[in-house]
Amino acid sequence: MSSEQGERIIPDAKFLKEIAAEVELDRNFWAPASRAAALSSTEVDRQLTATDALVAGVLDGSALVGEMPPQPPTLRAKIGRALVSIVRRAVFWLIDQIRSFQVAVAASQQEQARLLRAQAAMIDNLNALRAQQETVFTQFEQRIREALRSKQAEVDRYLHQTRMQLALQERRLTTLLRETRRSGPRASDEAGSAGQAESVVPMTDPIYVEFENLFRGDRADIKRRFEVYIPRLKDCKLGHPEMAVLDLGCGRGEWLELLRDEGLTGSGVDMNLVMIEECGNLGLSVTAGNAIQHLRSLPAASIGVVTGFHIVEHLPIDDLLALLDETNRVLRPGGLAIFETPNPSNMLVSTENFYLDPTHRNPLPKALLRFLLEARGLCDIEVLPLHPYPESYRLVDDGHPCARLLNQLLFSEQDYAVIGRKV
Repeated sequence: MSSEQGERIIPDAKFLKEIAAEVELDRNFWAPASRAAALSSTEVDRQLTATDALVAGVLDGSALVGEMPPQPPTLRAKIGRALVSIVRRAVFWLIDQIRSFQVAVAASQQEQARLLRAQAAMIDNLNALRAQQETVFTQFEQRIREALRSKQAEVDRYLHQTRMQLALQERRLTTLLRETRRSGPRASDEAGSAGQAESVVPMTDPIYVEFENLFRGDRADIKRRFEVYIPRLKDCKLGHPEMAVLDLGCGRGEWLELLRDEGLTGSGVDMNLVMIEECGNLGLSVTAGNAIQHLRSLPAASIGVVTGFHIVEHLPIDDLLALLDETNRVLRPGGLAIFETPNPSNMLVSTENFYLDPTHRNPLPKALLRFLLEARGLCDIEVLPLHPYPESYRLVDDGHPCARLLNQLLFSEQDYAVIGRKV
């Protein structure tokens, strides 16, 4: 499938989804009206029955106006008949008027009954039209959904073919990189990442960016995690231009963006050219290059803070020591070094999550990284636990040592940071 076909397919699918949403909206709009129509029809039937009964009663009563009541063969009945006869003679002139009035009332009620029957017929017709409309909507919705399924299948095939082509290009690029390195001079200090051996072909830049986007988390979440360091920098009066922050392996630039949002000064360095371009598009100060080589290019005592988030676990021990030596050299007195890394004390991290990133070398225990910072000249070392599992994950602490131990091994902090100060 060509790219032109792919561009044509995707807008069509979006259009069909919008139409389906409109159909569903129309169905929801007409549903209350249909229920109201049914209620109106029931009310009309009730009123029509009452009107027919009223007309029959009025006509029956009109026929009795001026007539003498039945006369039982009793003295009381004879006296009553005589009294009624006297009254009848007294009001005989009203009889025709009463009859005319009752006939007029009956005619009015009959006209109302006729109108009610006409209204009932109109409601029946309206309900029939609504039923037809519902049928049309249902059929149209079915056609839309069938079209969506068909288009979605085409989109899925297109995306699958695109991924296959990207994978093929990645393999070709990796092969080309391997052959270029075999034919070119070897230089261990120009490693593929901060300190990686030259003979190792790293993950290519685009695929590692895709990996980071999928597993690391979105920008907002990462920036929230970094907020823990901001008060520390401000309390130590770091992050202003004379004590600027340098972020090693800055990646997508979340830390640099947070520094800028907080009014602090920072720059970064990274080997991944795709990430460097992304940071540049955000207006961040970044440099493409090797972390150790970049530190070596800086004057001594020129940086206020050196940070490295999830970078030290990528390095062999010799390169890690070189990184710490250069960090200590470029820091100004009173400056800080902050290195964050996965916490191997958490078994879920050290046995599985750590190895999700194929460029990781080995976990670094807290005691080891603390010792290395002290051994390379940094002081006042602090270990900061970070990002524990939610409390809902933890076992109920019933006072038994096993529950506390399992919570510590399985649900403790997923990361930690080691912070050292240059004196």
